Amino acid sequence: MKKVTLLLLAAITTSLSVFAQPSKWFVSVSSGYPFGGPLQSIKNNMKKSGLDASIFIPGGSFFGWEVLPKMIEYPKGKQQAPLLLKAGKKIDHHRSLFFSGGVSNVGEAQGHAPGTVDTAGYTSYGSSLLNVKFRVLQFTGGYEYSFPHTRAKVAIGPSLFLLRYKSTDGMIVNERHTAFAPGVATSARLPLGKEKHLFGIDLVAELNLAVPAKMKTLSSGNDIYNQHDLAVLKSGTVNMVHGMLGLACSFRRK
Repeated sequence: MKKVTLLLLAAITTSLSVFAQPSKWFVSVSSGYPFGGPLQSIKNNMKKSGLDASIFIPGGSFFGWEVLPKMIEYPKGKQQAPLLLKAGKKIDHHRSLFFSGGVSNVGEAQGHAPGTVDTAGYTSYGSSLLNVKFRVLQFTGGYEYSFPHTRAKVAIGPSLFLLRYKSTDGMIVNERHTAFAPGVATSARLPLGKEKHLFGIDLVAELNLAVPAKMKTLSSGNDIYNQHDLAVLKSGTVNMVHGMLGLACSFRRK
């Protein structure tokens, strides 16, 4: 009985000492310069759909300021910086489990129909501008590996990407859709300085590999007089391979 009691006390002491050790975790928020993604595919599809007009904007005077004439070429588009959150926990000296999520790609594309003629031969004057806004939501879980004798790290894990997109006509949202794409997320990380502090800055490179996503037909709305679509983007597939180069603000406990 005495031996059993001593063994129980030893086991309890050992357990308490294990759970009393500080957990080794890290959390980071990253952003940077984006590349790839659906934008170029959407612009190419706009050209195929006839939304590649050249619109001339005449000059003039505006409250005493001279406005020069200009030509706007459609389609056009832009991307914004992504924002990703990553959290993980070390399982040994060189390996960690992590989960990441956030907006990995975001942007918008604009196309313009050259003009629509009704059955009587008259040009309809409703809005013919089609604006497509999109964002890619990423959810990833996987392993992060640290190389011996260096601070460099690489990570890989299966991912689910959600392409959320909508068409707008001015301030009015006409349609909203979501497409799913499975894939794999990879990343490389290099801490700037030693990792002995709670807060640090890392250089990061992200590359996400995913199957193409299917986008549905989108339109800018109907002409109120002739009741037909003025600008139509035909359905098609878009590229979902994307990534970023940037910085991460990391919080870690050693």
